[in-house]
Amino acid sequence: MKNSKGTLVSVADFQAELEKAPEKLFAVAGDERLLARLPRGNWVGGTSPYLMTDENGGLTTRDSVMVQELLTDERASPSISVYDKQTIARITADAPTNGYTFLMIPAFSDVHFVYGKEAPTFKGIFGHPIVGWISGIHLNDLGKEKPKVFNGKTGEVFDDKALACHVPLPSGKTAEVEIVNIFERSEGPDLRFETDGFGPVTDCWIDGKKTNFARWLADDKVDTQLPLIADYSGALINVSIQGVDTEAGTVSLYAPVFKDRTYRLAKPMPDYVQGFKSATARPTQDLAFACNCILNYLYGKLDGARVGLPGPFTFGEIGYVLLNQTMVYCDVVDAGVPHKGGRHFADQMATALGHRVQEQLAQLESLGRLKRFFSPQLAELIVAGGAEDPLKTHRREITVAFLDLRGFTAFAEMSEPEEVMGVLREYHAEMGKLILAHEGTLERFTGDGMMIFFNDPVPIPNPEERAIRMALAMRDRVAELIVRWHKRGFELGFGIGIAKGYATIGAIGFEGRWDYGAIGTVTNLAARLCGEAKAGQILIPLRLLGTVEELIEVEPVGALTLKGFHGPVHTHNVLRLKA
Repeated sequence: MKNSKGTLVSVADFQAELEKAPEKLFAVAGDERLLARLPRGNWVGGTSPYLMTDENGGLTTRDSVMVQELLTDERASPSISVYDKQTIARITADAPTNGYTFLMIPAFSDVHFVYGKEAPTFKGIFGHPIVGWISGIHLNDLGKEKPKVFNGKTGEVFDDKALACHVPLPSGKTAEVEIVNIFERSEGPDLRFETDGFGPVTDCWIDGKKTNFARWLADDKVDTQLPLIADYSGALINVSIQGVDTEAGTVSLYAPVFKDRTYRLAKPMPDYVQGFKSATARPTQDLAFACNCILNYLYGKLDGARVGLPGPFTFGEIGYVLLNQTMVYCDVVDAGVPHKGGRHFADQMATALGHRVQEQLAQLESLGRLKRFFSPQLAELIVAGGAEDPLKTHRREITVAFLDLRGFTAFAEMSEPEEVMGVLREYHAEMGKLILAHEGTLERFTGDGMMIFFNDPVPIPNPEERAIRMALAMRDRVAELIVRWHKRGFELGFGIGIAKGYATIGAIGFEGRWDYGAIGTVTNLAARLCGEAKAGQILIPLRLLGTVEELIEVEPVGALTLKGFHGPVHTHNVLRLKA
């Protein structure tokens, strides 16, 4: 073989090399049928027919394999470990004290998805160099074959497990994993996601506004060959878009997004060849391994082009974590000797995740404050950046529900304080569960009275329907409580008023004591309707009825004269949901 950095050879030539140098360790990439013909020996392999060679540039072949010699310590043998989705987190514990781990994972396997999503949280992940790739298949074979990894020592072949070769290095040498990302972040917009993972993604936050991701990509005619990019303290990490289903409103990804990161689209890349020529740094001493992304090969039309370093084009690159549309290489260098770029990538990622811990501590403090006002789900969304600061004064259309107990004043005057507090505890606990279940925002308690509104701090679909469903559930639950209270001699009833309209909303109070309040005619109308409601009634005005009439059965109450309103308010009582 010509060199250790990646050589295209026949099966027969590689077999001869194994016989000549059985002590050497090799990484092999090629078509499954070729790898299956290789004899047992000191090698590990993964399926990919797409290769970058020094001789012929980028190519697709089912006739030859790419062989890379993995640099080792002659006095210490590498060990090979097999991991599934339950055990992959052990990879850092199994890593050599001084050396690196070469990792191969079959694409689309469970362990692929678990590693992509959870590797950033593995203990000591950036203290142990991990480099490798996600094995793939010829694109014509998608749906017909599965990507695989091969253990040349044992002859085992896996399509559902990861194969890791833990490689010790001699004293005085160290491994450094670096990346080459030819893409730059655009100026915006900023994108944030509600959950971690590969998708399918439905909604995301674009410059603070909740939007369906698939329809935004389609409406804005976004070039989905460009990756999303997150900045990890200077290390730019790509996430490539796999598919967009505008009818279902979903987007699938080749790598996971994380809800605590801000993403932007990449700037257009007119010339991939020139991009790699400008960005690629040559290894400083001995190259242990290099790979590039199949998407760069396809989108950049790299067939026949000589760019980057020799190695396989893969269905995902591993540089500690899962990467997309990135070239990854591992350098073996003299330990303690300053040189260009040393451990730059690992330091950036470790710093970013260290900042992440500090940010999470600050978020916990903020979360505790916000949970006083909002449901836990909404509070977490606000802290994650999924909504603008709700405590700032703003104006929005909301649906308001006002509720209280009939006969509570007389009950409180005639009962012992302990009895009153006992009733309120039961009542508040049951109503609180239903408020959270329907994602309402509790504005305030006033003894037996409560005001809840919907569509703020985060806009939600069908806020009127949620308010109606919550009110009906509350009426049914209080009816059960009333039976219990009646047995104890307490004569109480329950009424609700609901209205829809615009309000001014934000924090009200002073330093050390803040409340979250909504001010406007809509809150007054809900309160007045609640005051008019008889026990068991849920009163709504005509305007609100127009938005939910297909959902509910009602009975007319008539035109009510309400304090603070110039004209009569045509009102209906909600009986039940329609069958």
